[in-house]
Amino acid sequence: MFSRKIMSMISLAKKAGVVKTGDFAVSYSIQNEKAKLVIVAKNAGENTIKKFANKGDYYGIEIRSYGEKELYSWALGKDNIALLAIEDTNFASKLIDLIDEAKDA
Repeated sequence: MFSRKIMSMISLAKKAGVVKTGDFAVSYSIQNEKAKLVIVAKNAGENTIKKFANKGDYYGIEIRSYGEKELYSWALGKDNIALLAIEDTNFASKLIDLIDEAKDA
């Protein structure tokens, strides 16, 4: 389910400079304990989903699977975005609430 609120929040987080995208940047953010939330697109590769679920468990980072690559690519103005890390606590907590609310609806 597509949520404009979630995409708007991700766009705002990008403008604030607290979004990292791509496998290497997100891994680096997790390992350096900067990531507060990692969002993985539902249509990301199976290995990517598993890899970041395991990293999230190991480092104690919130992981959410939501949306599709095309939506994140559109919201962030980049191509082929399958995962992103949010490095701000306030943005992360709001996005967690919005994603969980969208899944319940």
